[in-house]
Order: sequence, then structure tokens, then C-alpha cells
Amino acid sequence: MCTGTVRVNRVGMPKELASKNLKSGEFDYLRKKDLVVVKWKDKRDVTILTSAHDPTVTRSVTTRNVTDKIKPEAVVEYSKHMSGVDHSDQLMSYVPLSRRTAKWTTKLFMHLVTLSLIQASIIYNKICVHKNKKTKTISDFVKQLGTSMSADFMLSPVERQIAKPQTLLRLDRKHFHRLGSLPPTQKKLRPRRDCKVCYDKIVSSGEKKRCRETGY
Repeated sequence: MCTGTVRVNRVGMPKELASKNLKSGEFDYLRKKDLVVVKWKDKRDVTILTSAHDPTVTRSVTTRNVTDKIKPEAVVEYSKHMSGVDHSDQLMSYVPLSRRTAKWTTKLFMHLVTLSLIQASIIYNKICVHKNKKTKTISDFVKQLGTSMSADFMLSPVERQIAKPQTLLRLDRKHFHRLGSLPPTQKKLRPRRDCKVCYDKIVSSGEKKRCRETGY
């Protein structure tokens, strides 16, 4: 006895069900022995493969936006008991950062970024629940995170100078490292220079100590 989602274009899935266009709220199904595939139209097509539910049975549920929404029983039970990877994939569909690209590495990178955002939002909401604070949806969390990360770059030079004690010196300006930026000399093939972050700290504090050297 099992229930789970399935791609409608998987090998062995009935093509007549895959090509059928349904209106929002409608559903259809096909049976082969004890296995049933149910296709239900919400905002998009949802395809469930089940051997544990009657495809003709529906339930009335209440969502955030709709009261008494009719869903097939298989969809309701799957949504109730799904967890782990399925729940993570559902949240990732709400903030799709990946785009069509010629490089698979770019798509993989954006997938990992999205996955990191999802995990961070889950941890954030768990902390909010523990502290009796209001949780955030994944969309609101991503917006707040983006605003927080770009806050320093939106400040004027004067405001940035005032806020400097509260921020790391290496994060309060646009700076990108580059390896081997110094040309070789007669004494050194790979010359190094004083670390920018250490130098700024020494200048601001007035301390007299040697800077660390770096090749970046």
C-alpha cells in the first residue's frame, strides 16, 4: 500500500491522461489492477499514484484562501503525511530561482542557493515558534533576507561611515578578491602584499603591529 506523486510523462504512465486538459478543481483517474493514477487540477496539474485510496472519494478542506475546497482523498492524505524531501520540493517551487541556462553548473548552483534559503527559513521559523514570535512565509523570508543583505550598499558614504563600527570592514564596501594581482619581481616570482582588512583595522585602531601578507 503506497501513495506518492509521479511525473505524468514517466515511462508507463497513460498518455490519454497526460494529454487531458482539466479545469481548476476537476480530476480524472485511470486504474490498472490495484494501482490508480489520479490527475487533479489545482493551480497546476497534480498527479498522484496510489494503491491505498478510492479515486472516486473526495474531501472538503479549508485552505488559506478557499473554504470547502474539494480535493481527491489521495491528494488530501498525501499532503497530510508528506515530509522531508517532498515538503522541501514544495517550498522550493514557491521561490524558483533557477532559469533556463546553457550551463548545467549554473542551474545546479541556483538549485543549491534555493535549497539553502529553504533550510534557513525552516530554522528561522522554528526559532520564532520557540520565542512565541510570528513566523514568515518563504516569500517574505527571502524578501527580508535580500533587503538585509543589500542594506549596506543602499547607505550614503556618510551613513556608511557612521555605521562602520557595527559592520565588518570587509563587508561595508564593494570588494572582490583577485589572486596574483601583483607582477613578479627579480626577488619574488609571486610577490605578496599586506592584507587589506588587517591594514584597515590597524589604521583605525592606531596599533603598531605587522600586517599579514596575502597573495590576493
